Amino acid sequence: IPAAERTLAAQAASLIVAICTLLLAGLFAERRQAEVMLKRSNERLQDSNERLQLALSGAELGAFGVDLSTGNLECDARAARLHGHTGMPKTLEEGPRFIHPNDLRVLDAAFAEAKRKTGTLSGEYRVLLPGSDPLSGEVRWVTFVGYIVRDAEGRPRRLLGVTRGVS
Repeated sequence: IPAAERTLAAQAASLIVAICTLLLAGLFAERRQAEVMLKRSNERLQDSNERLQLALSGAELGAFGVDLSTGNLECDARAARLHGHTGMPKTLEEGPRFIHPNDLRVLDAAFAEAKRKTGTLSGEYRVLLPGSDPLSGEVRWVTFVGYIVRDAEGRPRRLLGVTRGVS
């Protein structure tokens, strides 16, 4: 193979290696930038969550969320204690266990109406504190505000809300 062709082949190979190196360097730089942005986003989200918890604490509000398709309940410790629970209830069936039966029927009707129409609901109800509570037998009044989150087709998916003791 003549020297000129070998030189040209070596130059072409060097050019290909340089281009691949630049592409890889660009990809790695983009990945590092994405990781930095994700870290900053996570820090902002953490800050936002901490501010939200501070606001909830200051207002003495308990927060809850219900997945309407599974019945799974998520609530904070304040909402659980407010409803007479010593642990965190995990399902929609467990959550209202200590709500006065007459008030539970009213809440169920309000919830059904909110699912059909506006998506917002609010009200007051009584909690009958269980035997395990130091204030067992007492009635605690609770107020709540909730909002039904719908999917793109308008079907109810989640109920998000806050509760507060008003006794």
